[in-house]
Amino acid sequence: MLFKSVSLPPYSGFPPVVSFSLEERTTVLLRALDSDVAPVRSLSKEHIIPVLAVRWVVRTLNTRAEETQSKEREKERWTRREVACFLATFSTPSESSSSLAPQETPMTISDRNVQLTAQILQSLESVEHLSQALLLTNTLPSSAHRFSGKTFHKFLMASEAFSPEIVSSDLLGASTLDLGHAFNEDRLTQKLKKAKKVIKNQKDSVVRGSVFEALGKLPT
Repeated sequence: MLFKSVSLPPYSGFPPVVSFSLEERTTVLLRALDSDVAPVRSLSKEHIIPVLAVRWVVRTLNTRAEETQSKEREKERWTRREVACFLATFSTPSESSSSLAPQETPMTISDRNVQLTAQILQSLESVEHLSQALLLTNTLPSSAHRFSGKTFHKFLMASEAFSPEIVSSDLLGASTLDLGHAFNEDRLTQKLKKAKKVIKNQKDSVVRGSVFEALGKLPT
């Protein structure tokens, strides 16, 4: 099925995978993950596996939410900010685990962030296994060891610790291309909208109260 997608006969174990060209094997990987698009192909080789992994997670969770029509599944979908936080962990220096490193205030661990971390680690592992099966290890190097769960949690929990500028527009664009429908609205954005609505309602209530009070003072 996968080899047929690049105009090759179904693979039956012969000839060996290595006999296929690098371009053919790369195309099989990208098409298997629904990511054979120019922005992904143009990324530096060390970024392709992480981008494929996060695109697969976003697409899979959205498909599951659409199929089940479940509110709980709907909540599982990733936000654009969460994708950016994940990508940012590959753009920042790894943190030292040395006992000489300054002690930081323990972070609050949320169930949501643990869930996100488990999902992306599983996806990274699966994508890398497929890449290895297609003998692409030298072309698309492993990246799971560069992922820092601690940094990911820090970015997710503290808005001041994360700056969108850390992630290049090309990297974020490749990760979200054709997936605009698959994202949840950012929770911080939702809270701000709710807060603005509450403030507006309060102002409207005050205005209405003032009008009625003024009307009540009119001479009869």
